[in-house]
Amino acid sequence: MEEGLVYKGHRLVIPFKERPGVVKSLHESHIGIEGTLRRARDIVYWPGVTAQLKDQLSRCGTCNRYQPEQCKESLKPHDVPNLPWEKVEVDLFVLNGQSFLIAVDYYSGYFEVQDMSSTTGSL
Repeated sequence: MEEGLVYKGHRLVIPFKERPGVVKSLHESHIGIEGTLRRARDIVYWPGVTAQLKDQLSRCGTCNRYQPEQCKESLKPHDVPNLPWEKVEVDLFVLNGQSFLIAVDYYSGYFEVQDMSSTTGSL
């Protein structure tokens, strides 16, 4: 318990009368059953949460209509490079309100992160 709230591990235990609202909030983006279950498993708990979500979401007209379009995409393997820095991946991300650029060497796994909030455009 913390501040009057009950937790099971790091997941908040949801009282019975609050569960319909939580189900609605978890599912409002219509990410499908698996996506909603992943979201729920990260943050909430109640006995039978998985069964209740599957039952309720299986009746969602929007999800059922677009279900074939929500299929998992297969992994696309890439060739392993022969030399360091032969193949590099870069991405942008935001953490705690700051923008970052990350570059990763596929050969070694070595990465560099640059805080883009404090740069003038060069790495």
